[in-house]
Amino acid sequence: MATNATTVPIVNSFVDRYKQIFSHKYESMYIVQQYPNTFPLTFVALYVSMVFLLPKVLVRIPATKEGLNLGRLMSLWNLFLSIWSAAMVLGAGIPYGLHLLTHGYWDSVCDEQGLLTQENTLQYWMYAFNISKFAELIDTLLLILKHPKRPVPFLHWYHHMTVLLFVWYSDVWKFPGIIFIVVNATIHMFMYFYYFLKESGYKVSERYYALPLTVGQISQMFLGMFVNGSWIYMYYVQGRKCACQNPLAISISCAVMYGSYLYLFLSFFYGRYIVKKSDVRSVKKEQ
Repeated sequence: MATNATTVPIVNSFVDRYKQIFSHKYESMYIVQQYPNTFPLTFVALYVSMVFLLPKVLVRIPATKEGLNLGRLMSLWNLFLSIWSAAMVLGAGIPYGLHLLTHGYWDSVCDEQGLLTQENTLQYWMYAFNISKFAELIDTLLLILKHPKRPVPFLHWYHHMTVLLFVWYSDVWKFPGIIFIVVNATIHMFMYFYYFLKESGYKVSERYYALPLTVGQISQMFLGMFVNGSWIYMYYVQGRKCACQNPLAISISCAVMYGSYLYLFLSFFYGRYIVKKSDVRSVKKEQ
């Protein structure tokens, strides 16, 4: 006779402990409540200033003008972010997946009944995701310290800046967007592990890792636009009361964000995997 998992004391204890650790009321973090605009905008202003001003300072200092040897530090940092992302995939993905199976796609996006916002464990991972976007800015700092003479790619700092603002205001306006968390954390789990391998000196196949990773990032942008379109349809066409306190701002910012990301990542893909390969073929023919 099969045993119900919930009747097993050790499993029951684990579930109770899990809910106790990751239990939060659906309230924004204190700093979100007190400084909904001042904090993120000031942070972003300082971040952009760092992107353009810090390299100019570093190249004037003899000890830093050629860059610092941060291979091991960057390796460990990328591994840490990969593990953090994996934790968010599991932490948010499991309860969201169960909700998706029981309530369907439309309700899992609209959350008209507010069921997602009542799921305490999901709220914990929403906070963790918000904080992770600030932590990921350290990527840029390490990149500048390692290569002060190289301009920080626009795609890099624009992506970090805008996603931080979108995630922040999603919290301010009580927009759950759990599907965005799960998908983004999944991509970042593989992306940061790729960077970890590269910084650790491992030879990573561009064809079997870097290329699929870029395709995954592009697919994420298409998915984001589709989900946003679904949300707009449900809210504005069907008249459903989807969970959000500022639907117009969320829908527009989401469309602009994912639309611009799609353009930038497609441009990156074209330059790295199409033009680059055609140039290599031309060189081989000339030889």
